[in-house]
Amino acid sequence: MLHSLTIAQILQRPLFTSAKLVGGIQGVNRKVSWVHILYIENPRNFLHGGELILTTGNGFAQTNDVLTNYVEQLILAHAAGLCIELGPYIPHIPQSIIRLADQHDFPIIIFPNLVKFVDMTRDIHELIVQTHSSYSLKEYEMIQESRLVESLLRGEDVATYHPVSLHARPLTYGVLALSTDQSLELEHFDHMHELHAMIHSIFKKFFSHVILSIQKEHVIIIVDRHHHFQTWTNRIEQSCQLLAHDVEDSEWAQKKMLVGVGTFAASAYEITRSYTTALEALAIQRKLGRTNLLFYEQAGIYRYISKFTDNHLLLQMATTDLEAIEEYDRKNEANLLFTLKMYLDCDRSKQQTANALYIHRQTLYHRLEHVKQLLICDLEDPIQRLALHVAIYTREFHMM
Repeated sequence: MLHSLTIAQILQRPLFTSAKLVGGIQGVNRKVSWVHILYIENPRNFLHGGELILTTGNGFAQTNDVLTNYVEQLILAHAAGLCIELGPYIPHIPQSIIRLADQHDFPIIIFPNLVKFVDMTRDIHELIVQTHSSYSLKEYEMIQESRLVESLLRGEDVATYHPVSLHARPLTYGVLALSTDQSLELEHFDHMHELHAMIHSIFKKFFSHVILSIQKEHVIIIVDRHHHFQTWTNRIEQSCQLLAHDVEDSEWAQKKMLVGVGTFAASAYEITRSYTTALEALAIQRKLGRTNLLFYEQAGIYRYISKFTDNHLLLQMATTDLEAIEEYDRKNEANLLFTLKMYLDCDRSKQQTANALYIHRQTLYHRLEHVKQLLICDLEDPIQRLALHVAIYTREFHMM
């Protein structure tokens, strides 16, 4: 995978101190794959794309049309930019050329004085090689870390990848599945590495062991979990808050971040289960759309209901159980179903339910009697209450 410098980075080099960017300013983030010195009027067939071209104009016919054609060919060849040493061959850059460069975000850099193109090419080429080597190491480290994560998720022996024996230092783990409402596929490795470094840096503030893998649809993060559950959840929440804040200042600002946290893994070999439940928490969270973070242990009844998302039997049962009250509400523009839900949510506290609904207790008594008549049920029977409560949340979950 090839990784390149940008025009903006090259402009910071000492040899470019006297340089001036006169056109195509919006193209300073163009990637530079190589540097060429070209003195021919028709350079298009000699380029592959991504090159930064250096020229004095030596050999050009001294007309604006020739220079315009030269720049147009560089643009068509997808060159990264053009550096021109002003002098007897090209004394100045016409405004028509600058407008052309601006139109295509094609950087044109001028040197008012004599410069040594040989020194520039050597400096930039060395920098390109160093950058490639640096990225190759980062890429290798990310690949190795991803392999470790994938091995753990499959429940395999991780001794091949892990530098420390897991048996010598027993740890407990938790798995997070981080996703967004848009694709996580990243076009360039440097973007992927930036996201990887951001997540790793934030979670290392709160956890001793952090490994992660950026996948097509989500990021999998595995962290140690040897703290008390409440302490651990607080650290997860703090990490996610910091990450959300940093994301707002990055290119991922338009993506809504969602995090599902899996169950406790007593050893590395139980991480598969934690991973599975993290994905389930993420799926529940997407459905509910209430918060950006959901712990599987705190998903309550939705852990059961979500198992039947593709099975219509549970939904049919719930619909049948609530059919009479829903039909009454539709015909009479009433809200008996919501009253029943609040009553059950408030653990049958009539005062708390009345307060939540902003009604008198006597009105609540009347509504509950009506509910019992319509559903032919006994709200004092815990089994019947539980069935109704599950039916309400099943309908709610499937209607989202």
